[in-house]
Amino acid sequence: MYMKSISLTNFRQFGTQNGSEPVITINFNPNFNILVGENDSGKTAVIDAIRYLLGCISDDFEKIKLEDFYSESKDKYSDYFYIEGIFVDLTGKEAGAFLEWLSFDKNNEYELRVSLRVEKRRMKMDRNTLKEKFKQVKKSLKVD
Repeated sequence: MYMKSISLTNFRQFGTQNGSEPVITINFNPNFNILVGENDSGKTAVIDAIRYLLGCISDDFEKIKLEDFYSESKDKYSDYFYIEGIFVDLTGKEAGAFLEWLSFDKNNEYELRVSLRVEKRRMKMDRNTLKEKFKQVKKSLKVD
């Protein structure tokens, strides 16, 4: 099994095209791949997208942060990002392990689509709740 492609939508410097379609889809070679590009061209974004998609755990704990959301302009970020990876050339054993998640490509070969959609949380507080929170903070700091 190998990752055939990865698509990024609203992830870091990769926004959308035609409203909601991914602005970039990278097709991988089954044998060997090299990411080459200028500084700030998105090489690390692609690697981090794969790490997020697969839920990789390493010594470098990466949590999702605001900067992971596409920014059209300063301080204005998209509400979500979406990463999709397609895995192909599954062995019979791998197909059995992922059977309930498999689909078929146009050649009737097994295909495993893995996706991650992250949405920003929106906190809603009415005026009274905000006043109450402020009083609690003020009281904990013992400020008059």
